[in-house]
Amino acid sequence: MKKLYIPIIILIGISINAIAQEKSRKEKQGDKYSFNYTYDKAIDSYNRAKHLTIDGQRKLAKSYSQMGKNTEAEIAYAKLVNSSTGVLPEDYYNYAMVLRSNAKYDESAKWMDIFKDQKPNDLRAKDYAENKATLPLLLKDNGKFKIEHLNVNTDAQDFGTSFYKNKIVFASSRAFPKMIKRKYSWTGKPFLNMYASEVDGAQLKDPKIFGKSLDGKMHDGPASFSNDGTYMAFTRNNYNDKTKDRVVELQIYFSSGKDENWETPVPFAYNSSEYSVTHPCLTADGNTMYFTSNMPGGFGGGDIYKTTKSANGEWQKPENLGDNINTEGDELFPFIDETNQTLYYASNGRFGLGGLDVFISPMNGSTFGTSYNAGSPLNT
Repeated sequence: MKKLYIPIIILIGISINAIAQEKSRKEKQGDKYSFNYTYDKAIDSYNRAKHLTIDGQRKLAKSYSQMGKNTEAEIAYAKLVNSSTGVLPEDYYNYAMVLRSNAKYDESAKWMDIFKDQKPNDLRAKDYAENKATLPLLLKDNGKFKIEHLNVNTDAQDFGTSFYKNKIVFASSRAFPKMIKRKYSWTGKPFLNMYASEVDGAQLKDPKIFGKSLDGKMHDGPASFSNDGTYMAFTRNNYNDKTKDRVVELQIYFSSGKDENWETPVPFAYNSSEYSVTHPCLTADGNTMYFTSNMPGGFGGGDIYKTTKSANGEWQKPENLGDNINTEGDELFPFIDETNQTLYYASNGRFGLGGLDVFISPMNGSTFGTSYNAGSPLNT
């Protein structure tokens, strides 16, 4: 009789294991919140689930990371990478990045080594191998840059500065009086708007809404301007997105104007409802633009592209800046210093101190040299 019990017990074990691999109602609810960038509610749902699949554990870790809760993200990723099955190389990479953001550089290196062994041809792995010995130099302030806090900063998101005549234009999620108040599910704060501040010595004067006619119902900004201030490119959400994925992509729009009286925005010819096109940076004459996109054909994540106007004023097909700049991670916020022929940009795919770091690439005409980390105190 004993022999009959063995296969029955095994079958019961298999059945229980199969049930444990299925997503619970709470986990599925968390997935919906995560998909809509409502990461705070996703975290709550995932933590209320009795058991998470490895996919749920991955999304919980990502949700913590996206909310800037790096201590919790570290714990969640540690549980993920120590799972017996189903761990992906990207999980090791993301865990290493969170550890780096928590200044646990030695431990981060251990997991980056695992990632490098599993994906040796990944540009992020190659960049790590080439630059990991520079960590002590990146942490040291060599006095090249001086950081000064601006009084116009708030507890909202204030970023994406651009020169406009004698002013600075930037994007912010700070609140201002509106008939209808909408909030972004990711941050719980108002959608981005563009603000302008006059320069006052080392500080900026009180910001004012920039281009009220450009203020839409979702994100607007950051922006970039031609040197004469009559032509601008800026980021906004695709309000008319009706694709089945229900993801509202970012797009670039242009407008011409004078004294902040701006014409109806015109969409960039290479906008798409299938991917985002964002973070424009115009050259002084307004005829060349650098921007970020996750369009197909790139290296992965957000890549930086360049486009130039033809003789008839139409933007030509964007050109990827290549692997001296781009990686499988995100390369964002390009800024061209034409005087010194230098490209500045942010990246989480190249070796840095944690999160997005500022990188510098020297230019020689249309060619970009090897990027290097700007180091402390710009990066932290």
